[in-house]
This record gives sequence, structure tokens and C-alpha cells, in this order.
Amino acid sequence: MVELPADRFAVASANFDQFGEVRESRADDFPELTDVVFPLRQQQGFTMIPVAAWTQDIAANRRTVEKRLATDPVRAEDWSEYRAANQHYGKAVAGRSDDPAFIHSSAYDAAIKSRQESYEHLFGDDLGAGGWNAINAAHLANINAALDPVSGQEKRVLILFGAAHKYKIVEGLEAREDIFLADPAVLFGE
Repeated sequence: MVELPADRFAVASANFDQFGEVRESRADDFPELTDVVFPLRQQQGFTMIPVAAWTQDIAANRRTVEKRLATDPVRAEDWSEYRAANQHYGKAVAGRSDDPAFIHSSAYDAAIKSRQESYEHLFGDDLGAGGWNAINAAHLANINAALDPVSGQEKRVLILFGAAHKYKIVEGLEAREDIFLADPAVLFGE
């Protein structure tokens, strides 16, 4: 399961099948997809399922709202609080934000959760479907919908999302009794 919307996944897949490379702007943001998963799918024949709930409309609306909020004098205090949360996050992850072992740690989850919950508290209502809780609930609904048909089949499923979403996805999947969540930290010798 990959963090691509269905329409973007279709383009990325068609391009990879035709040209041997991914030519899709959203997919290009994820080298793990373009350089690893798409080539492995071609070699091994596994199924990739797009489960991102983002749409271009949601993303465009979020950018518009964020620009308005960043320059709205009435919301200046909120924007300042959000910038402070970003700075705190930056200090918490400094020099480690690309380290897989750190990304799969409780320290990373705490840092990202603090930043994102500040963002949601301050701007979630303004952002609607693009708010932190709303978009993660939609991502999780897509993930659950893709998991339901394979429930009880003892299949291995890999879910690839941006690291910021990890804690929300894990929290949501922990509510399921029909799956076992493997701790990826074991892959990094932790």
C-alpha cells in the first residue's frame, strides 16, 4: 500500500510500465517508490495499492488556506505558535530526520505528534479535508478498505507513507484485531 492517490498511481504505473521509470510529480517525491518498489513490483509481481486520500483539490485548498493564515493579522499569534512548534520539532529531529532507526522510534513519534497536533489544534477547522486529523482518517479508511479483503489470509502487507503519518496509521491499525503489526525497528538492528 502506497501513499499515492489512485489517479496519480495510475499515471506512475503506466509510465513505469512504458518507460521503465516513474514520471509522475507526486510519486517522484518518494525515491523508495521510484527506485525500489516499482522496480521490485516488476521483478516480483506483487500488487501495489494506492491508499492516499489526497486529491489535487484538497492540496490546492490547503496551500491557499495556509497562505491566507500566514498573512492574516488576526491569526498572527496562531501562526507564531505553529512556527514555534516547527522549531521545537526541528530541534528534536536535528541531524536524524533521515535516519530510519530514529524515524521508527518513540522519540520521533513524540516530536512529530507534538508538531502535528499543534497544527491540527490551530488550523484543522480552517483546513477541512486537508486538516491533519481529517486527512489521516481518510488515509486510514483507505488502508482499512484495502486490508479488509485480505483479512484472515495470512498475507504480509507493507504500508509506505511519509514518516509523519506513521504514528496516526499505527494508532488506527492497533484497533484492528485481525492484523499483527511488525515493529520495523528490528530491521535496523534496534
